[in-house]
Amino acid sequence: MIMLPQSSSLESLPAWIRALLASPPAAGDGIHRWLYRCACALRGSCAAADSTSLLKAATEPCGRIVTDREIADAVRNARFEPWRSRGISPGLRVMLGNGSDVEPSRAGIGWPPPDWSTIAAIARTGVGIPEMLKASPEQLSDRHTAAFMLDALFPGQPLLCLAREHPADAYTAPRARWPEPHRCGLMVPSPMRARMGKRKDGQPSRRCLDNVGPRRFLVVECDFRAGQGGVPTPAVPILASLAAEDPPRTGPDLCAAVLLHLLKKGAPLVLAVHSGGKSVHGWFPAVGTPEAELRRFFACACRLGADPATWTACQLVRLPGGTRSNGAPQRILYFNPHLIPAQ
Repeated sequence: MIMLPQSSSLESLPAWIRALLASPPAAGDGIHRWLYRCACALRGSCAAADSTSLLKAATEPCGRIVTDREIADAVRNARFEPWRSRGISPGLRVMLGNGSDVEPSRAGIGWPPPDWSTIAAIARTGVGIPEMLKASPEQLSDRHTAAFMLDALFPGQPLLCLAREHPADAYTAPRARWPEPHRCGLMVPSPMRARMGKRKDGQPSRRCLDNVGPRRFLVVECDFRAGQGGVPTPAVPILASLAAEDPPRTGPDLCAAVLLHLLKKGAPLVLAVHSGGKSVHGWFPAVGTPEAELRRFFACACRLGADPATWTACQLVRLPGGTRSNGAPQRILYFNPHLIPAQ
C-alpha cells in the first residue's frame, strides 16, 4: 500500500477509491488495466484535471514510467465510456460485491427486512449529517436552490411531476412551467412521458406508472422511527444510544450514516436531501442499469433500513431544495454533479 500526497481532491474521494489509487500493481502485472479502472472510478468523483494529477501521483512508485499520454488516454477513454459497464454500473458492482445472497424482490415477493445488527454497527461508526456535508464533492451554498437542482438533475425541458405536500397535489408540466419549485416539497425522480396517464383502474392521473418515463434516479429513503402505529420499532435502542451521545445524534444522522456506508462501499451517490423531518433521501443514477441489477442494489438498501416504497417509479420523494408545508427547508446535504446521467 503506497501513501498518496494529501490534497483536497483526494480527501473528498470515497474510501474505496482512495484504497484503489494506493494499491497499483507491479510493473508487468496490469498497470494499464488498473490505470483505466482508476480513471473510471475517478470519473464519477472529480474533474478530468484532478483525475490526471491523482493518477500521476498514484503511478509514480509502480516500477515503470507511466507517460502523461497514457494517463491522458485513460482519463479521456473513461470520460467517453458510458457509466454502465457490462450491464451494471461500476459503482453498483462494487456495492453488491459478495451480496449475491441478497434475493431481489420479484412479483409477489416482498423486499428483505432490515438487518438491525448491521444497522446498529453502522450507527456505532459515529458519523452523521456533519460528515455527509464534509464528504460532498461539491461545496454546497445558497446557489443550490430547488431551481438550480432541477436544471442540473433534469437538463432540457422534460416533463416533471411536482407536488406541494400531498400526492393529490401532484401536477405534471414542462420544467419552464415550474418557476418557483422551492415552494413544492415533493417530486417524481424521473421525467414523465406525458402530462396525463391512466391508473390501473382506468381513471386519468397526472402521476401514475402509465405516464412516468424511464427511471432516471433510484431514491433510497431511510426513516428510522421509534414507533409506528403506537408500537415500538426495533430502531428504539439504536436511536436511544444516539440520543445519549455527546453531542447527541438523531434519526436523520443515522439515515446519513447508512448513505455514507453505501457510498464507502462504492455506490454512486449523486445527491442526499434532508426531508425537513426525520429522513434523508439518497439519489442514485439508474440510467443504463438493467432493472434486475437495480433490484439487487435496492434489496441491499432495504436490509439497511430503506423504505421499499421508493422502488415504485412514480413514487413521490423529497424535492432537493424544496419546502415542506410546515415551512421546514429540505436541505441538500451532499451533491456529486459528476454522476448525473447524460440525457
